[in-house]
Amino acid sequence: MKTLKDQPDKMLELQKKQMASIPKSFSLSMKSVAYTMIPLLLFFRWFQDFFSLRENPVLFLGIKWIGTYIIFSVVFSIIMKKVLKVH
Repeated sequence: MKTLKDQPDKMLELQKKQMASIPKSFSLSMKSVAYTMIPLLLFFRWFQDFFSLRENPVLFLGIKWIGTYIIFSVVFSIIMKKVLKVH
């Protein structure tokens, strides 16, 4: 599209093709979201039930399970980015 910016008729043609492909890509991305979100929500529901049976124990620095999960996931994410050299 950058090479055709001086030719508006060809640019319009490419934009139409691009707009026609959006519904297909949207449905593919929604499928992947559904495949990952449903197990993730079930896992968090089970995790909450598991710890509520134990009367919400304090896990790390006086924080409940969700705070501990957030802290450890951020730290683990930073470590993995450094190890894998992802910027």
